[in-house]
Amino acid sequence: MLGVAPTAPAVAAAQLHATLLGSHPAGSAANVVPAPAELSIAPSLPVPTLPAAVANKQRTMIGVAREALAMPPVPKSERPPTSVPAPPLEPSASVVPKSRTMMGVAPPAARSFAPPAPSSVALPPQEPTTPLMDPNARRRRESPPFVGEQRVGPGSPPATHFPSSRTEDELRLPKRTPLGLWIAGAVVGLALVGGAVMMGVHLFGASGPPPLQAEVRLADGTLRVHATLPGADARWRVRHHGAEFPVDASGAVEFPLSGLDPNAVGEIVLPIEVIDAARARTARALRIVIGYRVVADLDHLGDDPPRVHLRFRVPSGAKLSIAGQPIALSGQLGVAEIPAPAALAMESPTAVRSDRFPIEVRTASGVVIRGEYELRVPRLPLRVESPGPLSLINASMVTVEGSLPRAARVLVGTQLATLMGSHFRAEVPIAPGANMLTVQGFAPGGAPVTTTLMVYREVTPQDYLASGGGDRGLAPLVSPPASTVRLRVRGRVINSTQAVGEMPTFQLLVSDRTCPSLQCLAWVDLAPGSAVRINEIVEVVGETHGTRSYVNQTGQRRTDTVIRALFILRP
Repeated sequence: MLGVAPTAPAVAAAQLHATLLGSHPAGSAANVVPAPAELSIAPSLPVPTLPAAVANKQRTMIGVAREALAMPPVPKSERPPTSVPAPPLEPSASVVPKSRTMMGVAPPAARSFAPPAPSSVALPPQEPTTPLMDPNARRRRESPPFVGEQRVGPGSPPATHFPSSRTEDELRLPKRTPLGLWIAGAVVGLALVGGAVMMGVHLFGASGPPPLQAEVRLADGTLRVHATLPGADARWRVRHHGAEFPVDASGAVEFPLSGLDPNAVGEIVLPIEVIDAARARTARALRIVIGYRVVADLDHLGDDPPRVHLRFRVPSGAKLSIAGQPIALSGQLGVAEIPAPAALAMESPTAVRSDRFPIEVRTASGVVIRGEYELRVPRLPLRVESPGPLSLINASMVTVEGSLPRAARVLVGTQLATLMGSHFRAEVPIAPGANMLTVQGFAPGGAPVTTTLMVYREVTPQDYLASGGGDRGLAPLVSPPASTVRLRVRGRVINSTQAVGEMPTFQLLVSDRTCPSLQCLAWVDLAPGSAVRINEIVEVVGETHGTRSYVNQTGQRRTDTVIRALFILRP
């Protein structure tokens, strides 16, 4: 609205000007007695006649004038002109007439127009029959039509046009846009701009105190916001996403970040509500910067070699590096390929492998964000069903079988096992003596897992004990060592259990050693397929393998040594 001015009257003047030029070419205007402009529209009668005398009206910009403003009549001393019949119509000359409206010129239906007769043809004198009541006829004769930049009259050279020679038949159009229209347009435009600014303030929260700086940290897989409120103390509270969080004595507050787009990165204004000591509530905002988001893709852990893809999202135009290595980005996205974490042992007490990687993001504005990403990968649930961790085989081949969900590969030593869904099986040759077999499992979604099997072929209890340093006596039962110790112990079976999917085990009350408090207990794990009876006296040859804690029937909590049995002898 500020840049648009009304131009309709100027177009109407141009159309009228074109009509006059088309009816009276400039080259013949000097010898032509032109008809008044109001006669440019010819009535559809055989012989046109002059219209009846009408009162003179002076048109204004909107086309209506008061009678008081009509032009003065012809003085009584002058004789009114006589009526002159119009020249015959020429069918070859036609023009689209113009009918004036309130704001300009509107074209009605086209009618024939007859040009005036040349000046060389003499008109016969006629006596006036009916006096004309048009008081402006003399003015029309004295004011020739406007052609180009001058007025041309009959038998006279072109005369310079003066504004005072304008007649009522010419449209009185403003030469320039009135100053009032410009002022009104400016006022309306400023009002619109002001309204848009107020709407932006309302929508985007530009009013009020500026946002407070806050920091986002990743703890236990959850984003937490850390901020400090100036002037706050322990009586204050912060409300975010429907929950209230305490503020400490220094004005610091920490709360989990919720309700945020999981793909949002860069600068984010987080709305909060501050509740002061008087329980007055104030709407505030925290400005946080999320430099990157990363998701670990573990589907490639089943590949050969296994690897992990870290999928990053960073702000537009940022640069990313992990462990000092730049990562190529496509827009906001980037993928960093890292080696798979080291294999986890089945016997390890931890079931998750954790590795840390330093990350740096440099935004397009030069802000540097550094952090450390902790990659946590769970251990695969590998299970070896046969043979046991410590086995005695009297054959040249041993069958190793077990299960691994979604298994991609299972290796027994260097031999690739056959997969049947989640089940695997491998026939492995063994040599006389001790054979250590390493089983490794690979599957998407978890860290590689490994376990070690000790398979003996054609050995005796004496050979086995001799190769491991002999029986260590009582010490391994009283204070279990961290490493494996071989021993030979006799006792009575007092309890026997076998959980589903687990190796059979029983409790042994040791009877061949003098124990503190006159009693030593040990847990004995058997090879798959072995069994013992309650109260049976047996002799166990094997090696220690940590301890096992439990609560006995009297409610006492105990921790006893675990023995993996290679031989179960019955004396």
